[in-house]
Amino acid sequence: SNREVMAAAVTEQFDSLVSALQSKKQVMLSQLASEQEHKLRLTRDQAAQCASSLAKATGLLQLCVELLKETEPAAFIAMSAAMQDRAAGISGRVAAKTERKCRAEGERAVRGSAWTRNAVLVAINSLRRC
Repeated sequence: SNREVMAAAVTEQFDSLVSALQSKKQVMLSQLASEQEHKLRLTRDQAAQCASSLAKATGLLQLCVELLKETEPAAFIAMSAAMQDRAAGISGRVAAKTERKCRAEGERAVRGSAWTRNAVLVAINSLRRC
């Protein structure tokens, strides 16, 4: 009968829409998991870099303490110039790494979805009316 044909068509259209939504849901969940893993990896990398920078700074501070114990003026001046160069080098590398990381993270955008509530309603309302 005509009613059964129409019911089958409506059911098919809704099943198709539900299938498309389920597929989109899986894609979005996969993207979220991937993004979370990426951010976790970045955080771990940054923590390791910070630990490395801290170790370098600690070593530099220990050398500075030893420098302060120097009693010979000529040796103190020679060592202090080298210490300043070393400190400037460490500071510059840390700043450059931080800037590159921030820029890279800012450029990486989470790819959103066009499936908003309104888009779903439009899709539902656009189903063929028999």
